[in-house]
Amino acid sequence: MHLVDRSRPDPWVPAQSARELMIQLWYPARDVRRSPRAPWVGPALAALLNPPGSGFELPVTHAHTGAPAAGRRPVVLYSPGFGHLSFTDYQVLLPQTGAAPADLEPALGTIDGGRSVRVQRAYLLAFADRYLGGRGGTLLSGPSAGYPEMRFLP
Repeated sequence: MHLVDRSRPDPWVPAQSARELMIQLWYPARDVRRSPRAPWVGPALAALLNPPGSGFELPVTHAHTGAPAAGRRPVVLYSPGFGHLSFTDYQVLLPQTGAAPADLEPALGTIDGGRSVRVQRAYLLAFADRYLGGRGGTLLSGPSAGYPEMRFLP
């Protein structure tokens, strides 16, 4: 899904007059028999991660495109970053392919894979606690000394 907000500029690309966001929605499906398997990543990223002759095989998802939802569920929108993949599982998975760290750094950044996973878990748990569990907490209220990698944008 490609969302465009023309009422404000992109905070990461000030020269862009509109803020654009690409999202994927993942949800429990009622029936997948008539719905094709969803790709793990889009075609452009797949070509970057798996160029011809790389010997790397992209994972297969268990998701299906366009399947009907199984009831009403909350949706979590999560962005792993813009221009890099710093907060995804790539920090843990891609080094296992044998690629040189210098080759991975432009796409993955410099955060350690284990640290990336710990940061993601903390913020996703804080989100679930606040919005799904009705519990308080301060982690989502602003910058945290415990997670200096995270930035809060207006």
